[in-house]
Amino acid sequence: MTILDQTTELALSAAMREGSMAEHQAAEDSSFMADLLGGKVNERGYADYRAEHALLRILLRVGRQCHSSPFRRTPTRQGCHTD
Repeated sequence: MTILDQTTELALSAAMREGSMAEHQAAEDSSFMADLLGGKVNERGYADYRAEHALLRILLRVGRQCHSSPFRRTPTRQGCHTD
């Protein structure tokens, strides 16, 4: 385990906060977040949002894997397919 001194921890937390500021602001400004905080999203709506978010993460991961392959590859349901 690495123990950081206080100045390093503060610098790391500041870097993390600044590094995610644009994404955080975009999330706050989204219509979904406004509806969620306004009490307009029920449990099903939130579950659907989470499912869509999980699917998007999977699709992005597969796309990155296919794109970074040394061979031309196409995303498929089973992963990457070499053309």
